[in-house]
Amino acid sequence: MQRIDDRNRVEKYRKDPIHEQRLREINQWLAPLEESFVRDYTVPNLPIVFLVGTPRSGSTLLSQILSSTGAFSYVSNFVARYWMAPTFASRMALALNFDVSLNHSPFHSEYGVTEGWSEPHEFGYFWERWFKFEKTHKIAAEKLSGIDFDSLRRQLAAWEDVESRPLIFKNLTCGLQLACLAKQLPTSCFVLCERDPVYTAQSILIARRERQGSSKHWFSLRPESYEVLRGLPYLDQIVGQIHAILGDIRTGLSQLSPDRCLEVRYEDICCRPRAEAEKILTFVAQGGKRWPAQTCHLSGTIPMTNNQRVGDEEFEGIERACRLHFTVSTEPFSRR
Repeated sequence: MQRIDDRNRVEKYRKDPIHEQRLREINQWLAPLEESFVRDYTVPNLPIVFLVGTPRSGSTLLSQILSSTGAFSYVSNFVARYWMAPTFASRMALALNFDVSLNHSPFHSEYGVTEGWSEPHEFGYFWERWFKFEKTHKIAAEKLSGIDFDSLRRQLAAWEDVESRPLIFKNLTCGLQLACLAKQLPTSCFVLCERDPVYTAQSILIARRERQGSSKHWFSLRPESYEVLRGLPYLDQIVGQIHAILGDIRTGLSQLSPDRCLEVRYEDICCRPRAEAEKILTFVAQGGKRWPAQTCHLSGTIPMTNNQRVGDEEFEGIERACRLHFTVSTEPFSRR
């Protein structure tokens, strides 16, 4: 179950192998029970919302905001422990009254990891059951055709039925399978969260150092061009990673009708979280059949981290690399 990136994590961020083995055993015990829950379902009826984007683009913050509205069934840190039995876990969470909307969360996270049983989780092990990743997180077309999507649809339909609310997922690997997910899950819709590429790249660089132990060690999502990118200098790797992921996502979005895709920006989310959340709620509700739009009760702003956090030479190197791929301002977003 160890991922490529896990091997280079510094001690603080390493997973406990004994704990991981215990969780795996529990999931294997619960899997037959989960099958009894899902066997009579067919397809989801409500919207399935996928939050997509690049690493360090604000997607975790967005997932926390949307989860706090109470409008969605989402993957909590509790439910995520049971990736082979999410319907069972969701029923348990409901019985135990784990509700992130009651927590008044300060929206804290550390490299995509949140705190507390009811905070949202990326649910990587669940998606790895369906998408058998190898060197990259982009699944080849011939391998996508071998995925048991009937079982996935039954799973999501049963899960949706627990609370009769739209499911929302924030797992960035789904963005690289966007076109396939859109086809196989007709009620799905996609929200792309973007951030100024200079600060996205800077944040990935810092994550490489703090979480992976070196600026040379890859962090997070590996696009189709990973093998080419890893041979470049580290700043070019990072900016190339961002560019490749966004290119893949935009290619997928271009194949969808406008009512199935929405783009938001991290900067806007921080400056006006309530307005951006309500925009997304309205967007999801337009195809929601029995699901009405909800109201977001957020107020104020959220601190933005778009400021220089590395040395001048590296920051200028990031800006140069971004200018090769993106139209960027030479002035920090926070000063515009």
